[in-house]
Amino acid sequence: HDVSFFCIFLHIHGTVTSYFITPSLYRQKVGQGRRSALIRFNTEQADAPDTDVVERPIEICTLNLKAADGTVTEDTYEIDACEILELDELPDYARAEITGESRVLFRVPENDMEFFLEKEFVTLSELVQCSNEHGFLVDSDLVGHVEGIGELNVEGVVATKKQKFHIHFGAGRLGLGLVVPAIYASGIPFAVLQRPKPKWAEIFSEGPGYVDIKVNDRIVAPGLARVSTSGKEIPYTEYPPRSLVCCGSLEDPIALDLLARATSMSCSLGAAMGKVLSPLKELLPELEPDEQPVLYACENDHNAVMRLKKELEGTVAVVDCMVDRICTGREINADSIRIDAEPWTGSIVAQDPTVTESRRLPFSKSVATAPSSELEAEYYSERKFSLVNGMHTVIAFMTLARQYDNQVLQEYILLKYKFMTISQQREVRAWITARVAELVEKYGMDNLKKWHGFEDDGEVYDYLLEWGLFVQNERFSRTDDVVSRVLGGGVANRWLTRLRPTQAWLEKRFESREAAAENGGISDGSFDNDVVAAAFRHAGFHPTDVYIAEETVRDICGDLVRQGRKFCTRGIEITNKELIEQQRKLGGKSNSPLVAKALAEAHDQEYSSRLSIRKEAQMDRPVAVLFNFDGTLGDTELVAMKVLYWELAPFFSECSDKDCDDFVRLVYDDLGTSRERERAFTNMCQACDKHREARNLEPISKAFTTIAGKLPTKRRRYINNARRSLGLPALEVANQRYNSLEQMQRSETMIAVIAKAVPTCHCNDMLESLKTMDVTCAIATATNYRDRHVSIDAAGLRRYFSYRSVHSPPTDGASKDSAYMQAVQWSEAQPLDCIALESSVEGVISALGSGVALVLGYVGASHVPIECRETHAQKLMQLEGETPDCDNIPGAAMVIDDLRDMPAITAYFANSNSRLEASNRGEIYDPAAIVSELASICEGTVYLPY
Repeated sequence: HDVSFFCIFLHIHGTVTSYFITPSLYRQKVGQGRRSALIRFNTEQADAPDTDVVERPIEICTLNLKAADGTVTEDTYEIDACEILELDELPDYARAEITGESRVLFRVPENDMEFFLEKEFVTLSELVQCSNEHGFLVDSDLVGHVEGIGELNVEGVVATKKQKFHIHFGAGRLGLGLVVPAIYASGIPFAVLQRPKPKWAEIFSEGPGYVDIKVNDRIVAPGLARVSTSGKEIPYTEYPPRSLVCCGSLEDPIALDLLARATSMSCSLGAAMGKVLSPLKELLPELEPDEQPVLYACENDHNAVMRLKKELEGTVAVVDCMVDRICTGREINADSIRIDAEPWTGSIVAQDPTVTESRRLPFSKSVATAPSSELEAEYYSERKFSLVNGMHTVIAFMTLARQYDNQVLQEYILLKYKFMTISQQREVRAWITARVAELVEKYGMDNLKKWHGFEDDGEVYDYLLEWGLFVQNERFSRTDDVVSRVLGGGVANRWLTRLRPTQAWLEKRFESREAAAENGGISDGSFDNDVVAAAFRHAGFHPTDVYIAEETVRDICGDLVRQGRKFCTRGIEITNKELIEQQRKLGGKSNSPLVAKALAEAHDQEYSSRLSIRKEAQMDRPVAVLFNFDGTLGDTELVAMKVLYWELAPFFSECSDKDCDDFVRLVYDDLGTSRERERAFTNMCQACDKHREARNLEPISKAFTTIAGKLPTKRRRYINNARRSLGLPALEVANQRYNSLEQMQRSETMIAVIAKAVPTCHCNDMLESLKTMDVTCAIATATNYRDRHVSIDAAGLRRYFSYRSVHSPPTDGASKDSAYMQAVQWSEAQPLDCIALESSVEGVISALGSGVALVLGYVGASHVPIECRETHAQKLMQLEGETPDCDNIPGAAMVIDDLRDMPAITAYFANSNSRLEASNRGEIYDPAAIVSELASICEGTVYLPY
């Protein structure tokens, strides 16, 4: 500090490079009197025999300016997030700065790049020097992330806290798989303290060196310095920015010094938490609440956390944290620790707003949440318990109900949503919906809208339902798990605490409604405004009636509760104790032969259920594919047309299946467009009334309620058989449910679609391939938003389309954006990068009007007779005369009848040079340039406009 310059040394492949900074600049920006820990730490390690620590990836620390809060200046840089990049992901100038061994670069805000010679990535020395020139400050935590925390005091004297420093207790699966990566990404210097156990002998017996923390083979916390104090001299007099410390007791000198420096702590110790951390009461001084270090207890046993909080009162502020990530395995090596976990990065919710509102969380913002109130904190915890833990229990009991064999002791691999049958997926969605409705009742719709930043109820339903399906698709379905683990707390206990309560809640609601109805307290429509009941309708369990929707869910949930009950009785009581004991003796479930056998069987089943996925090409530029639903993805049109006929059949003089087929052909072929087909029912009602009037019969409106009783028995049975084939009740029952034929037709069309809708031919093959190609897919439909979700679920296509990926034109007139405009905006792709696949003339016009670059027609659904496909294809491609305002609009570029051609078309379109050139010039793209090439790569029939 007495010389005019001093060095920050960077060790590169055994050589030393120095960057010079004036002491006045350094003291001004970082803090006067602070020594450079990096000098002692890195130069000592350069002489160590362990040189295999090179070839580390690059650490990138994204910077942000501190928000002005009255205590810090708003022009101070701090770390917003840290991540790992490979060397070849950096620009040339950045690679020239650092190569080989682990390095740290800082990503400066885009608005400030002008101060750094237009560079996005800079070294620490560049950051400090340029900041000095332009009046910015550099937070000490930022420097600490690179250099460490300064000089250690191994005698345990309380040190002065000059910067943030974090200690994490416990290097278990949850700690290293969720908590430590979140700490590293926050940029705060930290140490992980682990008790000495035999399994850790190898990693610490190597002496000083580095350890990478990996999750699923990806480095998430690089270069933790190995530190062991067991009978050895402490290797560092100045401490590295992150470390893994093995110490037998919190009273070890190095542990005392680290505790004295700690501004925050966290733990994930499980059952050992109380025993390990109780000594903190004696080791740390009593302080005022706002001066106490915070201990974020990332544990699943919240009662134990509350006991520790009471025990440490006055010395440490204990914050209960809800943690959520499935971590299933751990492998310890000398230079790395590997954690097996689900792909999702997880969540940490700090549940004490009185502490967290004035403190910066020592976790990445992308993982950690600090609720604004105790009620909000409770909600996040309950949401996790309900839609994660609770749904894990549901899947476990569904697995037992379908696979249990009482003849042999065996493990059972949990069913995965993406490989379930449509009926099983519907059962899962029913449970999700019930639990979402419970959350709405418990915390109130107004609170949920405020906490999530939504404006209307529908957004809340969509978000929570989509979150539940995300857990199923992206978490449970991507991790192999066993029933013995999920029900490890006891099968009877899990049935009683996580399965039965939801069904009991549904039963209580039903009984309350029945009692209110008997007392005249409710009318038929009074529950339409019940936000809890509306959740069941919104989820698609009935298109209009909230009573039927809720009772449907109640019945589905009740079936599983009854099936699960038998596994808790002594007759066929299921216990996992023996299985769990076997796993423990063998060193974990991954070593259990029963688990291995069950996994092999489950993978064979999954393989047989997987579709053949064809990835046509690597795409140079991402594209989005936008679909109409009816007649394109969902084979619903034929069902809807048959419903039209059989609704009118009781009023005809005669009816037959042949007449129904002729009616479908008339509606489709002669009337042409979907708008005209929608008017067909009204037109036919009017024609029927004229025919009845000529025969001196009552019009349909007057005869509706009594027609079933006036029909000859044979004819009524014929009609009822046809209705039953469409999933509809008998005519005499239906007539009593509705006030008019029009009301019955609208409702029963959706009921029939729910019962009979299936994907169009090869739809799943196409969507799986597009998903593999990372193509964004969305639905643009003219149908009512709620009804469309019912159809998507009924056809089993929910796995491909989130609630927010489905778009319908607004009904309130507030926006003139078409469904295709909404879909393009949601996809975040440019219209020039979008493909639309349509089966209707109106849809083609809407897609073209939204600027979609390539609009294709589709005629492969079952409602289009083969002999009519060419005629309808020409209508899709030649719009002249189809509607009053489309004479000058070109039609679809071409028409296909086999959806399996879409992945190849999409790949070719994405890599089309003519499209990319038009995009670069900002010109309107003419797809005619590639139609011939597109047609040549299709295997199905292709219809061209010439």
